[in-house]
Amino acid sequence: MNVERTELVMKYKNIYINNEFTKLKRDLLVPVAEKTFSSQQNSLTDILLKYNVEIIWADIIPDAKYQLFIRDPFMVIGDTLVVSYMKEKERQSELSGAKVLLRDIEPSKIIFTPHDIVIEGGDVIPHFEKLFVGQEGMRTNKAGFDFLKRGFNSVFSVIPIFMEFDQKKKPWLHLDCVFNPIWHDTAIVFPDGIRPESLLLIGSLFPNIIRITEKEKNELATNVFSLGNKIIIVQERHARIIEELKKKGFTVETMKFYETIEFDGYNRCMTCPIERDKI
Repeated sequence: MNVERTELVMKYKNIYINNEFTKLKRDLLVPVAEKTFSSQQNSLTDILLKYNVEIIWADIIPDAKYQLFIRDPFMVIGDTLVVSYMKEKERQSELSGAKVLLRDIEPSKIIFTPHDIVIEGGDVIPHFEKLFVGQEGMRTNKAGFDFLKRGFNSVFSVIPIFMEFDQKKKPWLHLDCVFNPIWHDTAIVFPDGIRPESLLLIGSLFPNIIRITEKEKNELATNVFSLGNKIIIVQERHARIIEELKKKGFTVETMKFYETIEFDGYNRCMTCPIERDKI
């Protein structure tokens, strides 16, 4: 490699995510324009800074009221950033908010999805050599799953997790509404939200499952966020889950603000991890 090429590569920053719970180094957030959500984000930001997480701030896009949920259009899978074209027209402008991130990543490590598929970060959960992808929810479709399988099957075993729902209700928004791995062998799960065959697979991979109730599910209890070293951010009101986590050796940071839940999103949705420690 010549000197010019070496200098070019060295200006780019590392990106790497292959799990949900090793030490978080860098994370993408977007400043909140809506005052209703500012207390919640300030609390989240304070916790991230407490644990020395470098925060990358995306630019605010005027009138993009769901931009707060930054993980929907952006996700790091292995050493690649996937930038997903959003199905909802009102969210398509959000992609321009991440210029500050894109300029720091080697272009060959960025994938822009075609406009005819749907992938959102709430449906994409890496777990070391596996990549779980939510299916039959409201967002990531079969074409999106096939796209990820084609693009990442040399690095990950891309596995569909089929969501189950009451036919009288709407489908789940994302996989992380019903399933979230929080350690090598531990996951938070809403069993009634996952089809039996996928639930059996999850049980074989995660012998320690924290099952949540219908009420906790409605409060997005699965949507916790791990900072590494078994440190995890949980809603303050979920005392039972907090107690279970502590018994399993987790350090719990709590938040008492829940304003975003009425829009079907919480802390995992508000964060887009860019780099975690490798194992």
